[in-house]
This record gives sequence, C-alpha cells and structure tokens, in this order.
Amino acid sequence: MSRYYGFRWKRSARAEALVVFAPTKQFLQSQLVTLIDNDVRDDLWPDQLIMLVPEPSAADYVSGTRSLLNDRVMLRLKDAHVGVAIATYDASGTIRCDREHVLQGSMKFDRDEFSGCIQAGIASLVRKRQAIIRSSPGHHFVHPNKSHSEGFLRASNMLVQGNEISFLAFSLLGYLTADIKKIWIDSSSIASLVYAACLMRQLFVETYETPEIQSFSSYQGLELLRSHVESGGLVIISATATGRLRERILSETNFSGRDIVTLFSAASNDEASTLIYDVRRVAEEMGSPSMELYETYCPLCRDGSRPVELLGDQFLADSFKSIPYTLKQSDAPDRLDDVMERYRSKNAFSLTQSTTDGHTLRVRLAPSLKHEIEELTSRYVSVSTSHILPLDDDGSRKFARGFADAVARAVGRRPKLLRSPSDLEGIDSESITGILVAAGCIGSGRALQAVSRDLRVFENKPRTFFIALAKHLDGVDYKKLVADLQHNNEHHKHLVEFIDKMNLPYPNTYDAWVAERALLIGMRTANNVGRWDFGSITSWIDDRISQISADIEGNTVFLPTSAGHQLTLRPTFAFWKRYNPKKVGQLDVFATIASVLEHARKTRGKGGFPPLARSAFFANILHWENFSRYNDGIIQACLLRAAHPHELNYATESEHSKVVCKILLKLFERADTQHGEGALEFALALATKRLQLCSEEIETVVAAAEHSAWDQRISSMLKFAFRQPPDLPDDEEPPA
Repeated sequence: MSRYYGFRWKRSARAEALVVFAPTKQFLQSQLVTLIDNDVRDDLWPDQLIMLVPEPSAADYVSGTRSLLNDRVMLRLKDAHVGVAIATYDASGTIRCDREHVLQGSMKFDRDEFSGCIQAGIASLVRKRQAIIRSSPGHHFVHPNKSHSEGFLRASNMLVQGNEISFLAFSLLGYLTADIKKIWIDSSSIASLVYAACLMRQLFVETYETPEIQSFSSYQGLELLRSHVESGGLVIISATATGRLRERILSETNFSGRDIVTLFSAASNDEASTLIYDVRRVAEEMGSPSMELYETYCPLCRDGSRPVELLGDQFLADSFKSIPYTLKQSDAPDRLDDVMERYRSKNAFSLTQSTTDGHTLRVRLAPSLKHEIEELTSRYVSVSTSHILPLDDDGSRKFARGFADAVARAVGRRPKLLRSPSDLEGIDSESITGILVAAGCIGSGRALQAVSRDLRVFENKPRTFFIALAKHLDGVDYKKLVADLQHNNEHHKHLVEFIDKMNLPYPNTYDAWVAERALLIGMRTANNVGRWDFGSITSWIDDRISQISADIEGNTVFLPTSAGHQLTLRPTFAFWKRYNPKKVGQLDVFATIASVLEHARKTRGKGGFPPLARSAFFANILHWENFSRYNDGIIQACLLRAAHPHELNYATESEHSKVVCKILLKLFERADTQHGEGALEFALALATKRLQLCSEEIETVVAAAEHSAWDQRISSMLKFAFRQPPDLPDDEEPPA
C-alpha cells in the first residue's frame, strides 16, 4: 500500500492536475512512480502534477522528482508535457508553492486556491469510499437527534487506508495548537484520524505532545462535555446533517465556536470557519438520496418507509427487524389468471432435479395455441420467410410446426422447417430470404441470444422471433433480451413477439424437495442402524423417498393429509376466477403461489418498495395470518415450499415465534381434521429448518410431540430433527 494519496483536481476549465499528498518526510520513489502509473492507466494524462510535501523535506522531494523527470524510463512525464510542481505545507496546514519549486512547465498558484485543492481531495475520497450511505427502497434513517432522512454520511467509511487517513488528518493541523490539552470526539470511529493529525504535527515540532483524546458519544454524552471546565479543549464532530450538535455544545457547555470543529456537514447554517467539508454538493453529484431532514413530520414514514435508527457512538444501524406481511389478491401479477387458465389442468408443470441443490420448475407448452399462431402469422410473418427454426426442445418444435402450417394456409407455400439450431450449419446463406425463430418456453433467454448470434451470418435478412411463454417476467430483463434480438445495425429492426409471460421466480431453483429427501433418508438410515425406532412409518418413508427421487409431477408433489388423502384445492381460490377443482393439479397451484410471491418480492408497492422487500436492516416475512386466510392445505404447502427461508423466519423476534408456535400446536393436534390437512407439511418445514422458531418455542413443540398422541409422521420428523437419539440398552448393540 502506498504512503502517498493521489487524486485529480480540476484547477480550471483547461487544466486538470494529479495531486499527490505526501504525509512523510521520506521521498519514496517507487511508490510515487506506481501511483502515477496506476492513475494514467485509468484516466487521461493530467495537465499538471502537483506534490504536497512537508516543508522540512522540500529539498529532498525537489531533488528526487528532478531525477525522475530526467529518467524517461521510470517517469514519462517529461515526454507528456505535464507541468510539475512541488508545493509545501507547514505545521499549521498552510500550503504554498515557491517559484523555484516549479520543475517543469509554467505554473502559477494563488495561496487561496489550495483550499480548493484539499476540498477536491476530500470529495474524491467521499466518492471512492461511498461515505454517503444510501437507504434501500423501503427504509430510511433516524439520526441520534431523532430526525429522519433518506441518507447520511458516515465518516468512518473514509478511515480505511493509512494514506487516506493521513490526508484527512492534514485538515486538522491548523487546530492542533500548543495550548490544546484534550480533544473530545463525538465518535470513537474518528480516533485514528485525530492520532494521525498529532503524528503529522510532530513532523514539524518533535516535542509536540499528543493531547488526551476521549469520545463523548454524540448526543448521549453531552453531560461529559458539560463537566469540562478547564481551558485547552477542542471538540471534533465527525459528521452532522443539521448542525444541531454544535449548537447544543455551544449553548450547554463553556466551549466557544472556535473550539468546535466539524469534519463533514450537510447543514446550511454550519460555521464555515471551523467546517472541514460541506458534503451537499458531492452528495448531489453522486445522485445520493436527499440529505434533507424531517423532524416533526416525516413524509417517508407517511409513505410506508421503515425507519432504521442509528445507534451508538459509531452510528451503526439498529437491530435487524422482521416485518410480517399478509398476501393480498392485488399482489398477483397482471393477467396471472388469464395465463394460468391456459396452462392449468393440463399437466403442464413438472419439477426436475437439475442440480444437487434443488429442482427446476418446467413448463410444457400449452396444448392449443392455434388461434394465437394464426393471429401472429397474419399480423407479423414476412412474405419473405423461407425457413422456420425452432429451439432445440419438443415444445419449440411443436410451436414451429404450428407456424409452418399457418404460413402454408395463408400463402399456399410451406417454409422449410428445420429441426434445431444445429441445422443452420449446412445451409447456403443465399437460400434463406427470411427466417422465423419459434421458442416454446424460455427462461433466461440465453438460447435465443445464441441463435441470434448464429443468424448474423445471414446479415440483415428479416428475422422474426415468436415466443410462446417467457417464464420469469420479474426476474429476467426481457426488455434487454428483446433489444438484443431486434438489433440490426442501421437496418429495420427484427421482430420479437410474446404470447404469454409468467412471473415464476428466477433463478428457477426450489430446494424444499431436496431438503425433504435428505431428512427422510436420514430417518431411514437412523432406523436401519438402530439409533431410532421409526418402524411404524418405514414403509411411508420408503414410498415418499421413491416419489421425490425422480421428476415430480401429478398429485404427489406434497405430503398427504394425516388420513392419507392427497392435498386438493377447494373452490374460491383468491387468485383464480373460474376453475374446476377436481381437474387442478398440485403444481398448477404451486406455480401460481410462486408467481405471487415473486411478484411481491420484485414489484414496488406503497412507499416505493416491494411488499416482500428485504434489505440489510429488515426483511418482510410472511405473516402467520396467511395460513388462516389461505387455509386450504395445498395453498399452505405451496407457501411453505415456494417461500424463501428468510420469509418463514419467525425466530428473529420472540413475539412472532410465540404466535406461530401456538398455531403449529393447534394444527398438529387437529391433523385429522380439515383445518389440519397441511399439518405434515408444517412439520416437514419445521424439521428441515425452512420454517424457523426461537429455541424456546422449538422445545415447546418437540416436547408436545413426545407426550401427545400426534400423527407418528409428525412426531418422528420433529424428534429426529431436534432430539438426540435415545440411549441404547447396555446389552444391546445396533445392527451392523
């Protein structure tokens, strides 16, 4: 790491300088060369190079830099016609550049303009270290003075590298006079900055003694400042948005205005003479959230944004919060029912284990798209279309045959139907006058982009892309995909049309069945070696493992009721209008619930954030009310398996955990009734840690399982997951 800190300073409209700040007396040739090389690698050559060096070492820096300028291999600034100057700073932080220290080019400096140089260096550091903290959609910050804002500046973010700390410390030199005996800081996070300033002071005055440095923890520690009555004190405030802390120190203690220094401020009324840097301009340039403060009335709270308190003397966010959310009918994506009507009750969905981590939800092409194919053909298919190319899957080939037939009926000529993209290799480009690409069902769209690249050899000949179903409207940027497919340089754009779009989660991976299989295999193994006795349910365990060890479809997707009946949908499902419950498949319901959840995670609602939003400070979890509002066992099973684990994490707050614990106890006790038809699924979710409770509530549920006449499958899953195996009798050995 370099001892030097470098940044760009735009001195004027025509002159940009690379400024190198040196906090050490020693001229470090290799570090200077590396810093300059790295800078010009990422940016244009500067017009000027300005070094800010300690005054006592000016001669060494002048001599060392001259040697470098004469060595064209080490430093190529001479060839680049870059002005070079050595400016010096003294013990009070005053900078000047003598005429004899201009080593190359013609450069003149006004003493006052160096303050702009330091301000440019601080602004560069604010940008580089992202010191202005942005609020994510759905939350904002509550400052120690209880005012609210969208963003705040944390000074400690800039105190990461030693060279950067030394540069910031330079700005304090003018305040470290000989009479300062004690320095009060509002946050312990800036202690390193103050110590660095004291060390820098000793470059000039070797006998300078470092004052005592103590944190008073911002507003919480004002009483400490009130007790300070002796002279020789200095207060340093790390950052402020209002300037109110300074005002309170002035009014409640014996410190004067010149004794209070503010490092960073967004307040319009802060005292300029003791302010190091005003962050408002750079915050605006960075496009950061508003630094405006709301004290008595907060429009952010009004719009549903969550307040996150900044606590402690380092201004860290308060504890992570879980906010329960109840799904509503309005959380469904637009046209969800229309699209599902085309696919439900037709065995269109299946789960395929694509990796060891989870299953992929596959969608088969809708059985009948004849009307849509006819309409697309009449509206969009070019008369020049000579070939039809499907993606390499059965659904796309079926889709492509539909267009071949429709074109033949429309123009009396059937285009040549290719089988897959690999067929393009042997085709003479002159034989193709236009091509139609048929995609049955797409996920990320990578296969379509690959085909589009292959078709570039046919130059700008018309291409038409028809897509029957795009699965991930909320998770994949289909607008970008369309733009890529349409691209045709300076010629007319190619055509892209969709029939249906779904909002299934992306990435398309579900791990609930893998976790279930691992649990059941563990139970079977434990039973076989004699650690546990699950003899009464071993055949059920074997059957269930067999059901979920291959592709999963039909009505064995979920665990059955306690009586052994498959979970089915009753009438009046909130997200569908007209359907026959007897014909609905379990994965039809699962795909619908998964789409609703994904839409609630990705689409902004009230307050500008998604209903199931998650950030570093909070997560919206599924309210337990969802399990009573949607009380069909099949819908409950879908929620438990399609939700992300953090959306079922009720262990973050004890009150949530206690409520869910009571619900589970009632479900397990009434597992043989209609109200408890999803009990096995709840037991599985708890045993596989998808649904989480606090340890106290886990103990309550498992203890009840041990002492109640619950379904053996429920009791066995819970005991296996949360209890140690019972001790074997001394005279009994487990079977080999």
